[in-house]
Amino acid sequence: MQYVRSAGTSKVASAPSRYYLTIGTPKANSKSDQRSTIAVVAKELGGRIIDYCVYHRR
Repeated sequence: MQYVRSAGTSKVASAPSRYYLTIGTPKANSKSDQRSTIAVVAKELGGRIIDYCVYHRR
């Protein structure tokens, strides 16, 4: 049996996705002199944020 696909069709239809990255350093706390960096990566699909991840660096 042979499978033939029509031109311009795909097996899986997917919407384009975008990733957003934000990096920041919180204000220094009076108790702690150390400053950490925080990064947030968010994934947008179809105009909605569907997933995000927060990264901490000390």
